[in-house]
Amino acid sequence: MVVLSIGLVGSVAALGQSIRWNSQARKVTAAQLLGNEILERLRLEARFDGENATGGAANSGLSKGAALDTRNAWASDRLPYLSTDRVDAPPGASLSTCNPAGAADGNDYGVGPFALRYEGNVYWVCYGIVAPAAGFPAGSIGALVKVIWSGDQGTAASHVTGLLVSGF
Repeated sequence: MVVLSIGLVGSVAALGQSIRWNSQARKVTAAQLLGNEILERLRLEARFDGENATGGAANSGLSKGAALDTRNAWASDRLPYLSTDRVDAPPGASLSTCNPAGAADGNDYGVGPFALRYEGNVYWVCYGIVAPAAGFPAGSIGALVKVIWSGDQGTAASHVTGLLVSGF
């Protein structure tokens, strides 16, 4: 009976740990998906703005015909989500910096953090317009997106980076 009891206690503890790891893995996956969605939206807006700006046509895109940078790259009214997904004051939590303790990376993000509800959780999103890696054509624009969330062991973050436009 003692041996069976020890085995049951061990399996219950392992099941609890497995549930916590599964929950954390779901948050990481959702954060990566959210980061990729934001990067894709930025990519669409940058290409729309760039093509309209070079053609001399009236520009209704995000940067309004100006050079794309963190001040004009994504206005809050152009989020690719339903307005109900936007969170103004997450219950029990807030974030005022893109580099909180536990998720600091030293990057200077020009936009964020703003909170979004995604996959049933609250995530804070920051992004910055960056120079792409060497070898891309002149005029190329890149972006770095950071998605932050509160996990079981404190604050965690996921990064997505990509090329927005490859010169016009």
